Formats: sequence, C-alpha cells, structure tokens
Amino acid sequence: WNAMRQAYTPPSNMANQELNGVGAMSGIEMACWDIIGKVYNMPVWKLLGPKLRDRILMYADTDNSSAAQINARVAKGFLRYKCDMYMSQIAAGNYTTSANPNSYGYREITLNNAGLNQMANYLQGFRTALIAAGEPFASAPIGSDHYQGYNATNQLSVASAIALANILRPISMGGYVEDVIDWWIDGCSGAPIKAVTDGTTMNVQTGEDMFGFDQFKSFIDIGACDIIHPEPNTAGGLSQTLLAAKYAHSKGVKTAFHNSSGPVAMTAYAHLAAVVPSFESMEYHHMGVSWHDDLVDGIDKPMISNGHMNVPEGPGLGITLN
Repeated sequence: WNAMRQAYTPPSNMANQELNGVGAMSGIEMACWDIIGKVYNMPVWKLLGPKLRDRILMYADTDNSSAAQINARVAKGFLRYKCDMYMSQIAAGNYTTSANPNSYGYREITLNNAGLNQMANYLQGFRTALIAAGEPFASAPIGSDHYQGYNATNQLSVASAIALANILRPISMGGYVEDVIDWWIDGCSGAPIKAVTDGTTMNVQTGEDMFGFDQFKSFIDIGACDIIHPEPNTAGGLSQTLLAAKYAHSKGVKTAFHNSSGPVAMTAYAHLAAVVPSFESMEYHHMGVSWHDDLVDGIDKPMISNGHMNVPEGPGLGITLN
C-alpha cells in the first residue's frame, strides 16, 4: 500500500479522482485481504473485527420516483431508499444560474419557491408509493441525490441547498441529502457543504469519491457532514475505509457505503460493514441486472433478502468466481 501510494499522483481535478488509479490501488488492497484470509482460513471480517452485526442493512438506489421501480424494490424488502432528483428534469424553468463564480469558485444555482415545491412534490410521489405498500415501507427513510447532475462548474447556492434540505426533510423521514454541494468544490475545503450542514437539521451525506483516510478526516474534523459515504474500492480499500469509519464514529458521524460495483466488491464491503461502528446502510445499485448474483458462488443467494445481505463466513471474502 505504501509503495502504491508513493507512486500515486493526485489529479488536479478531484472530481475525476476515481479515474486516476485509486480503483486499482483499492482493488489490490482488497485482494490482499482475501489472500490473507484464505491463508489463515479466516473470513476477512474476523481479520478486521470484532463483528458487530451478522446482516448488513441495504439501501436501494432508485433512478426516479416511478411506482414500478419502487414496487420492485419493496418486493425485495428494502427498508432504505435513495431517489435521484435532477433539477433539470423536475424543476425546469424554476431555477437560475449566476453568470459569475461565487467566493467558493462555482456559479450558483438558485431554486425559486416554485422549484423547491416541485422538488418536494417529486419526493412526495416516492413517499406516496411507499405508503401504498404499507409498513414497514411507508415510513422507510428516503435519501436523495444528483440534484445538479454531474456538473463541475455549477452547484446549488448554500441558501438553496439549505432550503432544499429543509423542504425535503419531513418527506425523507430520517433520510438525507447527498452531495447537495459536491465535496471537492472550493479546493476540497469542505466549507460550502459545512455551511449547509450547519444550516439544516436534515442529514447531510458525502464522500463517495473521496480517497484515503486523510480526505475523510478533514471533512469530519470541521463537521462538514452527518454521514460519510465511502465506496471502499475507490476510497483506498478496506483499511483506509475502516480508519475513516472508526474516526467518524469517534466524532459522532455515521458511515454508509456507496456501492456502484459488482458482487465481488459488494461482498468485500459486507465484511467491512460487519465491523464498522455507527454503520447505517450499504447501497445496492443493480436492480436491473438479473445475473448479478450469478457471478460468484459460496455465499447465500439471493445476496439480498428482506433488505439485508448476510455477512459471509468462508475464508477470505468467502466467495469463488463463477
């Protein structure tokens, strides 16, 4: 790990950090844990331990608020949800973008009241579909994401981000706003998203593209978020992610896992989630991939049942490739 890190040259644009070798470094690190576990005939969670949970709570990524998508996720028993909420589709015509950069270096997107209400009504449609499914789904937390899309130049103003968080809070019922202002804005200072966190009681989540303990620590230290959200196979692997999660716990910050990866990485994440204190939930991103679970053998199938994934007990990651 130290040799790889010494050879690593960080990109000038942190928005593209995950394309700059961090996935290769993280994958090698996780593979080493698998090898060690197989050598000593122990599951990876036992090497990282102690185990705090046998089952990992999962949250369902959802492209939109269509009842068909939501009902498919309800059928798998998910008790946590996240909804993509692109302003360009939901609130078109009811936001403006400044011509010049603000003090944080980006052009501000300002939602007017009509736009805020459109965003709230959209998420309410998601809540209505869950209510129709009855409890425990009716009161399941809903997070949200992707408000400004993948835009490195334009971001919500702090005031609009706070207003959006506040109007979504009662509908989310314990959910969160994720990357409501991207973490790498303002030279990765964390100042813009901290201003949002300070201005709302809604949970603020960030960190899916962060790499290494130090980046997470800097945001935790200034109180820039309520939940860190690493993807371990770009965050530096299991050791770096565990360091960040334990440090977050010591500061009253929870941990959730981003997971846009396949079943090998997802299994590694389950081992890690088993030992992370203050763990919230792990993402599942592949509802439309019917063969997702077929790529690996040796673990419980389906990999997700009643909204949870069982922690593997076999040596190493506990899987073999099919």
